[in-house]
Amino acid sequence: MTSINSAECISTGTTGDAVRAAMKAAGVSQADLAEELGVSQAAVSRRLAGSVEFSVAELRTAAAVTHTTPAALLADEQPPAVELINTADPQRDEALAESA
Repeated sequence: MTSINSAECISTGTTGDAVRAAMKAAGVSQADLAEELGVSQAAVSRRLAGSVEFSVAELRTAAAVTHTTPAALLADEQPPAVELINTADPQRDEALAESA
């Protein structure tokens, strides 16, 4: 069984759902993915359910096995900083530009 260093883990908010959808599209079973990851089928199930995080290495392997990219498996996840950038305040930006 693979040990996971928490520093190498990523959030699984919707990652499990994305991996599950990619598995379905590629015809990959939990047992197939478990074999590729070197973990039990139960361990894959816990990751898909979100109770255990995918490590970065596991996500890369899952992407390769399902013929997609790690980025595609994370597409729905945006860190809060990205959301803040997307909510720019035009009036504030104009005032900052004028004061510079």
